Amino acid sequence: MKRSKFVFSFIAIYVSIFFLAQLLCAESHASQNKTDFPYSSGATIRLIVPYSPGGGYDVESRLTAPYIQKHLEEMGGVKITLIVENITGAGGAIATTQVFKEKTDGSILFMLDPESSLWQQDLQAAKFDIRKFVYLGQRSADPITFIVGKEHVNAKSFDEVRQKSLKKSLVLATCGFGGHDHMYPLLFQAFLEEKGLKINFDYLHTEGTGQIVSHFRRAEIDGTMEIIRPFIELINQKEARVLFTFTEQRTTLIPDIPTVYEVPEFAALNKKDVDSLVSIANYRRVLVAPPGTESKKVAVLEEAVKRALSDPELIKKSEEAKRPISFIDATKIQELIKTEWTVADKYLPVIKKIMK
Repeated sequence: MKRSKFVFSFIAIYVSIFFLAQLLCAESHASQNKTDFPYSSGATIRLIVPYSPGGGYDVESRLTAPYIQKHLEEMGGVKITLIVENITGAGGAIATTQVFKEKTDGSILFMLDPESSLWQQDLQAAKFDIRKFVYLGQRSADPITFIVGKEHVNAKSFDEVRQKSLKKSLVLATCGFGGHDHMYPLLFQAFLEEKGLKINFDYLHTEGTGQIVSHFRRAEIDGTMEIIRPFIELINQKEARVLFTFTEQRTTLIPDIPTVYEVPEFAALNKKDVDSLVSIANYRRVLVAPPGTESKKVAVLEEAVKRALSDPELIKKSEEAKRPISFIDATKIQELIKTEWTVADKYLPVIKKIMK
């Protein structure tokens, strides 16, 4: 009996020592990881936004920044300061150009607008290459929709609107020459022309969605290709209407709006062709670092971005602010940008001919 108790006690002590050793080892490993953390305490990181305060890119950057900071601090056990800075001008090209040439020490983050930057690079000989940025992850994406004004709210079909354009070009409002809401309609026009379906557009270039809303109210434009949010009130008041969304799934904002795949003219096409049109129909907000950023810091930043955009508190705040997160990791978002680039390059020669 005594022998059994002795054996039992020995086993209990052995197991306790084993688990204590494991715990100490884990703590030592964690300590070593924090020792290897590439940022020192007191480090400052700037998150640069290419547009003015109050817009979508700015709001989402300011929502997200504290959570990237929080997770960096938790990962490294050090104090980090992350500040948001707006550098505006030239449809975002000034900031994109500056960040492209910025320091590679991990002190710079950038909320890239890849679609607008893509067009700027292709058409304006921009001094940056968005393919060379270090991608950390997508924060969100707003799909483009085809919104028409008062004259067309009762149209029975897209084809009815298209046929009207053959008699008199539809005037589409944009947020500026060369922006995504200017280039995407040109791409759409080139795509239809390739399929033997002609549509004619003219353009009214404005300084933002607020002006576009005013033009809709005064019935001075036929439409725009933009995201839905700024136009919800107009749509509810029957002063504008969304013909369809450039998405695979219907939007939860207005569930009765059809997708482009449901429109007869597009349903009759090869789905892969329509997929290519849809692939570039987004306003993405993508976190990147300058080309050549130190690899150790890239790994830490990528992980911090992933943790931040999975943080339940940020997810809740983003939903409440009507700025939901649609996270895509660094590898996947790079693949999507490459696809967008391929689509843009395919139609660029036609776009240059019809651009106005």
